Amino acid sequence: MDLLKQHRGFIIIAALAAVIFANGIWAFKEFVRAESYFGLGSQLMIERGEWLAPHAPDEQVLNKPPLTYWLIGFSYKIFGTSYGAARVPGVIAALCTLGVIYFLGFRFGGVRQGLLATAVLATSFLFLSFARMAMSDMLLTLFVTTSLACFTIVLTSNSVRRNSLVLVGYAALGLGVLTKGPIALVLVAAPIGIELLISRDRSELIKRLRLLPGLMIVLTATAPYFLFVYLRLGVEPLRFFFIGENVQRFTGAIYAWSVRPWWYEFAAFFSDFAPWSLLIPVAVWFDWQRRARTDRSTRMLYLWLVWTVLLFSISNFKLDYYLLPAMPAAALIVGRMVMKSERRVKIVLVLCVAIAVMILTLQMTVGRRFAQFLPVSQLVAGVPADRVWFTSAATTDWANDVAFNLPPPHRVERLIDSDDARLSEVLKTNANSVALIREREYQSLAAKDPEIKILAAGQTYGHGGVNLNMLLHPQRETLLVVGHER
Repeated sequence: MDLLKQHRGFIIIAALAAVIFANGIWAFKEFVRAESYFGLGSQLMIERGEWLAPHAPDEQVLNKPPLTYWLIGFSYKIFGTSYGAARVPGVIAALCTLGVIYFLGFRFGGVRQGLLATAVLATSFLFLSFARMAMSDMLLTLFVTTSLACFTIVLTSNSVRRNSLVLVGYAALGLGVLTKGPIALVLVAAPIGIELLISRDRSELIKRLRLLPGLMIVLTATAPYFLFVYLRLGVEPLRFFFIGENVQRFTGAIYAWSVRPWWYEFAAFFSDFAPWSLLIPVAVWFDWQRRARTDRSTRMLYLWLVWTVLLFSISNFKLDYYLLPAMPAAALIVGRMVMKSERRVKIVLVLCVAIAVMILTLQMTVGRRFAQFLPVSQLVAGVPADRVWFTSAATTDWANDVAFNLPPPHRVERLIDSDDARLSEVLKTNANSVALIREREYQSLAAKDPEIKILAAGQTYGHGGVNLNMLLHPQRETLLVVGHER
């Protein structure tokens, strides 16, 4: 009872966060960002019984490690296949990450610091967004955060419990590799390695880390999976994953469309961690003035934050959400700074409550109204189930969403490089085929094929969910499903 009383503040924050994270995830029937690959890939994994290397139809085998697919698959088994069920693992991972951050903040600064860091993280833009998505990034953030939290405590504590805690850190690291690949190792190993290099008691710290048992734990968690892939599927999936999806993606040899300037991730951080990113320069100045760099726990937080931002800045493939694993460190840094002033504590907590209330209000009003402009499930339901589906070049972003709502085998062919003549030919050749098109494409198709009919229609503001560009430049348009009546 005393333990519950001591941590009741965290329980309240976690409960409120759970409401915000989970509210509306079943009603938002559209995949955003890369959700569709995990949502559809997990659906196919269950239906086909292909649990070894699940992937979406337009992805290569072993595009991503399997843990995210497995967890979404288990969620489908429990809740049924749906948009909301696909997002449940992300919600749980976000709540667990809040728990780890509270524990770490409590460990180094008491209840108040743990509460501040948790509240700041839960109300930061990127974390709040990805807590509601069916993607691997929140799981990676959980495992990287858990691993670095364990190692940080081990390096700063003389407690006898550190021996078991360091093993938990290695287990989390192994799960991170099964979630996203070697990037988990890089995100964790570099801050720890830098701290060892600059520490005078390096030998003692290395002993605390128990590197050999830790390596065995990581290998035990990861090596069997990649060995099974090799024995069943050969070396090509492994080559594609380790070389293509990691080395070549990092160097920009593939996916060159995402090449951005070196400063992109630094700018992205301030939008990703909004509104609390405004306090990071203040925290840096505050910690510099009080020479906090001599404190190992503070130094580890800055190494964690700076290394994550720097790593993806030197990569030739940059995405804003790659910085998600840095957000917990930033929240802890802000929490430590705010805690030094009673006035700042009250202001930040009031702001966190205000943000939470605003988000819930938007979810209950704008979110519900926006749901009527997510038309794919209604469009599919309005067409006979035995039709063969195509998407035009203009609607290719909706292909996986369409496939997710179709019965097995969930096949949708993208006519990516086609013109109206090719699409018209496909619809004429196969009277059982239908195509998802934009309204502006209909006149051209009807001119080539007067017998073409509109089978279903729905309105949308564009694929990708509610975003800043859509809010600033709202453009409602109509999607059509066209084909021939039988």
